[in-house]
Amino acid sequence: MVDVTTLDLSLNDIAVHLLKIDVEGFEANVLKGATQILQKQDLKAVIIETNGLSNQYEFDQDYIHEKLTDAGFAAFDYIPSEKKLRPITTMNPDNTIYIRDYAFVESRLKTSRKIKINGIY
Repeated sequence: MVDVTTLDLSLNDIAVHLLKIDVEGFEANVLKGATQILQKQDLKAVIIETNGLSNQYEFDQDYIHEKLTDAGFAAFDYIPSEKKLRPITTMNPDNTIYIRDYAFVESRLKTSRKIKINGIY
């Protein structure tokens, strides 16, 4: 048995700056339970993996995209080798970054240190 709750209930009293959602097709259900969190201006960005699995369930990826853009977020692709964001108009098939406060996120990218993965920066 696993207890199930919503992000609104779990994170009600916490200042959340970033959400990473990777729930294998249940992204729309998570967002339905995060209505209040999505409205908080402290939330700067949402990284969401959508690999198309949501289409098997109650909602498709367009619903997810609209839910986040209606909450004031814009969709971006991230190019890690350049530490740059690229605006996009639809969700990526894998990870999409939704950003509300672009200046904040861009500043963090510019000041972050590079990390070497498999010998590549």
